[in-house]
Amino acid sequence: VAEARGAWAGQGFRLDEVTDRSVALGQVGRLAHGVCGLPPQVGRRYLRAYTHPNTSFVQRADMWRYARLLTQGGVYADGDASPTPAFLGEYARHISEGGEGLLFWETPISGEWRYPWVKIGALTGISQYARIPEMAQFVMASGRPCAPWLKELVELVADRVSRFHATGGFERRSMHSSQDRSVVYHTLVTTGPGALTDAARNHPAAFANVTRLPLSVLWRTVRHASMHSWHPGLSYAPGAPTPTPAAEGEPPRAAPAPTRKDR
Repeated sequence: VAEARGAWAGQGFRLDEVTDRSVALGQVGRLAHGVCGLPPQVGRRYLRAYTHPNTSFVQRADMWRYARLLTQGGVYADGDASPTPAFLGEYARHISEGGEGLLFWETPISGEWRYPWVKIGALTGISQYARIPEMAQFVMASGRPCAPWLKELVELVADRVSRFHATGGFERRSMHSSQDRSVVYHTLVTTGPGALTDAARNHPAAFANVTRLPLSVLWRTVRHASMHSWHPGLSYAPGAPTPTPAAEGEPPRAAPAPTRKDR
């Protein structure tokens, strides 16, 4: 993590770290007040889903990063994700020149890599963490606050997490023998990369000015120590304070959000 911090700072990014749970809750809570033209009912639903006692730490970490990017823009990266020298060039090309977002595919989109990826995933368990194709959200950038694509993502996540809890949440699904796979899958599609990928697929107009770079570019621009190795667990406690991405015991995929310095 210290190495990642140094790498971001070395490229001119200012690290904005949130370690206080109440601060993170306040940042998510802003959505309930109609910021960025988000309908207040959507923001309130998002906040209720975030504070639901059975929303896991990983789901909250996902939801926090979307809320923060929506209201402030900038770059989000997991704590163990370090930019290579090539990252700044891609950022400048796709964000500094007027783009509304920069995303990366974390699985092959098409071509000869798809079949080997499926085979490797089956042998290593990677397929539990990523669909094909799927976009990463361990590093993502928004060119400005209130970007339309993030508003669509927030609305989709609010809907999915609310529906998930209304139909029994992790408790009902964990009664099956495939508990581990079920927990991973439902985290993936309610708040994780699956939600991001589906939002882009469902709302092409909102994502029209968002650059999506292939897996080969991701490997060249960002080093991620725990890529495809996170585990969601069921680390929630009814009535406990809402955890932030920096909360004790948080999986590596929760991290500070680097933001580009004003120049």
